[in-house]
Amino acid sequence: MFERWLRAHKDWWGKDIKNVPQQIGAALKDESFYTQAFSNGAAVVSFGSLPVAKPASTTFSSAMLAARTQDAIPNAADEVYVAALANGKAYIASGSIRPKVQIPPVSPSGTATTRRPRRLPAISNSIGSTGRPTTSSAIFVSR
Repeated sequence: MFERWLRAHKDWWGKDIKNVPQQIGAALKDESFYTQAFSNGAAVVSFGSLPVAKPASTTFSSAMLAARTQDAIPNAADEVYVAALANGKAYIASGSIRPKVQIPPVSPSGTATTRRPRRLPAISNSIGSTGRPTTSSAIFVSR
C-alpha cells in the first residue's frame, strides 16, 4: 500500500518542484513526504536527521528534527518525525517539542531588539525538558 501511495505522489507538485522520492527509505527521510503525508496546509522544513537506534526487529529507522511553515523560514525546529519499517509495515509518528534555542526576535522595523541578546545554549539532541514529545500523532501503513 505504501508503494502505491508513493507512485500516486510521484508528480504531486508537477515537474518543477521536488516531489516525494520513490524509494521507501529515501521517502521516509525526506521533508516532502512528511509535508504530504501529514497534510495541514504547511510545508515541513527539515533541520536535519537525528540519531536513532535501529531496533533488531526493524529493517529501517530514521528520525528528523523539523518545523512547519507557510512561506517564511522557521526560526526553530519544533517537531520530530520518526519512521520505522518492521514486518512489512511502515510506522510513522510525529510529535511537537519545545525548542531550547530560537533565533532572537527582530523588531517590526527589521532591526534587532534593543535588549542585549543573551548567549544561546548549544543545540542538543534532547526532546524538550521532559525528554518526551509534547503532542504526537502516528500513521501505520502496510506495504
